[in-house]
Amino acid sequence: MKRIRGFTIVELMISLSLMAILAAIAVPSYERLILTSAADKFRDDLYSTLVLARSEALTRGTSVTVCTSTDTNVCSDDADDWQGGWLMFEDKNNDSTLDLTSEEILSVYQNFNQRSASLTFNNGDKVRFSRLGGAAGFNGTFNFCRSDADYAQYIVLQNSGRARFADVHPTSGSGCP
Repeated sequence: MKRIRGFTIVELMISLSLMAILAAIAVPSYERLILTSAADKFRDDLYSTLVLARSEALTRGTSVTVCTSTDTNVCSDDADDWQGGWLMFEDKNNDSTLDLTSEEILSVYQNFNQRSASLTFNNGDKVRFSRLGGAAGFNGTFNFCRSDADYAQYIVLQNSGRARFADVHPTSGSGCP
């Protein structure tokens, strides 16, 4: 008679137990990876917008402003909270205020993943790049923080208009407030 080979119930239970233990170890790490990736994307999107705004100001020969916005049509006055998103527009009259009749919206960003990270800017609710690419008077630090993990990232905007990443807060050296 031919003998059928297979797993015994004991071998199957041991294998399933090992897989459950490995899954229990891997799932929290995977969730943290997903949240960190979302926060990094949020940070990179703002950085790209700042670089594009400076480039557009130089290319167009006019000021370009990036401001906080909770919708897609108007700048909001949420002091330093950039969490909801932002607008980038051609600021022809250099007043850092969007005038829909004469100024063009160049880019809109809405943050649909509010859990990714909190975002604040220590110098107000807008940044204006001059026609020469500078951001004089609008220099500061964008703080990206996530309360559920050890995550603190920064974008430092200089008077020259250059934006750069920083892993440590440029003035305090500490993490999130």
